[in-house]
Amino acid sequence: MISETLIKISNEYIEQKNIAFANNELASFIRKSAKNIKSELSEYSETFLFKASPGQMNTWADVPWIAILDPEVTESTQNGYYVVYLFSVDMKKVYLSLNQGITFLHKELKEKKSIEELKRRAAFIRDRIPEYQDYFKFFPIDLSSDLSKSHRPRLY
Repeated sequence: MISETLIKISNEYIEQKNIAFANNELASFIRKSAKNIKSELSEYSETFLFKASPGQMNTWADVPWIAILDPEVTESTQNGYYVVYLFSVDMKKVYLSLNQGITFLHKELKEKKSIEELKRRAAFIRDRIPEYQDYFKFFPIDLSSDLSKSHRPRLY
């Protein structure tokens, strides 16, 4: 089910971005995909929050996402850290990532200093869990941010 959801979004998103956002079937599918993943991960359904977004305010996002949040850490993708599926702007890649909220940081520091701070925080988190470093490699994700005018893909 999760793989089918990710494939559907990857295959249809670019074409659907040329169609109105309001009442769009794929946009609705993406929003509901969090509930579908929640039901598939039923043993965690009461522990975590599941959210997804194709965009907001009648505007398609360049990078749609499906997130799993631990309410003890954050209840919003705007701050804290969380597990998220991120799609590249060109829809050729999808990443499962431990990512950080960027919204409030970007408002405060703007793009260049936000990137520096996000890297610093990521290094801090990695240093706190050395026993897992062999299982999870650190590398920048390629969301094809050069295809976007938005700062978001570069900060993710």
